[in-house]
Amino acid sequence: MISKFTGKISYIILTFFIAAIIVSFALTGFQGFSSSSNAVAKVDGEPVNVREYNNIVNQEIQRYSQMFGKDLTGQQIKQFRIKENALRNLVQQQLLTNFANDTGLDASASEIKSRIKGLEYFLTNGKFDVGKYKQLLQANNFNPASFEEMIEEEIVLEKLQSLMTGVLVSNSYVKDAIKFKNAGAKARAVHFDKESMTRHLEVNQQEIQKFLSEEKNQALAKSLYKSMSEEFNKPAQIKASHILIPVNEEQSEVEARKEIQKIRKTTTPKNFAQVARKKSKGPSAPKGGELGWFAQGSMVPEFEQTAFKLKPGQISQPLKTNFGWHIIYVQNKKAA
Repeated sequence: MISKFTGKISYIILTFFIAAIIVSFALTGFQGFSSSSNAVAKVDGEPVNVREYNNIVNQEIQRYSQMFGKDLTGQQIKQFRIKENALRNLVQQQLLTNFANDTGLDASASEIKSRIKGLEYFLTNGKFDVGKYKQLLQANNFNPASFEEMIEEEIVLEKLQSLMTGVLVSNSYVKDAIKFKNAGAKARAVHFDKESMTRHLEVNQQEIQKFLSEEKNQALAKSLYKSMSEEFNKPAQIKASHILIPVNEEQSEVEARKEIQKIRKTTTPKNFAQVARKKSKGPSAPKGGELGWFAQGSMVPEFEQTAFKLKPGQISQPLKTNFGWHIIYVQNKKAA
């Protein structure tokens, strides 16, 4: 998204702009290919991310390869200075970002929210879809915080573009703006966590009915329920551990059954984890046979049927599945 912005600024304005802030760059220094494994360089102390650098290099290599109709050789990559150009562009982007921050340009929470809600790939029937938003972010290895930070940077750089293309500012104006921004202000504030404060608010049934009597509030309630339905509708779950003795080429059906029956005779809730570590031959053995919480549909049918019938603290008799022979210990239960 940042690259879209930099492409919009004319070469003359960008050259003038870089010249205006290059003094800061020269004083703080540029460290090419830093020793840090997460950065290829530093600009004003800010790291140039390795992953972002590699992404740009790979994109440029693909673009050239499509242009020539074949993969580039190592010599051609050097000839076209792909790596040098990628690093130069990232350095210029970081300089622009630093200058925007120093000048006091920012994006408000409402601006970020409005921008995200206007992105068409998050819409369903013309309306912002929270579920689609979360799914698309997860599918592209983003979390909401990092995505909102990227949108914030995009808005700030758009404001910088508008400033630079709309009005030519003097060096003295830039110095005054930075001086004003760094002057700061003293303030005192008290932070109250909304979730913890709402516990002290009493809402009676009459107030709820009055709120829901309005059509707009009914739509809001339905929308909230839909977006949080996974939290409201949870199936029954159990927390269990097991001991597994598989049937394979090394151990026959008869041998495995004899071994599991022998283990069951001496196994109790108190020593279950210890016995599982020593005797179980399943992947959960190092954790004392711990399987964690799971709902129906997570395990093979025979295992689940037995496990969900047990009460917390009970241990099953040996049972057979296609994995081998099991002993199940149910530690806890959660109702649906």
